[in-house]
Amino acid sequence: MKRILSLALLALLLAGCATSNIESRKKERYNAYSELSAEQRAAVESGQIKVGMTMDAVYIAWGKPHQVVAGEKTAGAQAVCLYFGTQLQGYTYWGYRGS
Repeated sequence: MKRILSLALLALLLAGCATSNIESRKKERYNAYSELSAEQRAAVESGQIKVGMTMDAVYIAWGKPHQVVAGEKTAGAQAVCLYFGTQLQGYTYWGYRGS
């Protein structure tokens, strides 16, 4: 019985870790969080990221990235955040026009 209770308590603590981390990162970068749109705040709260989010919003949702790759495009500077447990996958689309 004691073991089951201990396992249940451990599971409860682990389940709350993701939320508490988001909460602590929100407090850490409160100004950036308060400037997010309602849609982006909802995404951050659920640990999701969306195209166009600031690096602060991604940090609040997912934490510190393992690596940041910076570059430039014609539209301006670009940064890609890499996280452990994810993969970067390229896609190539081929078009064929029949005769």
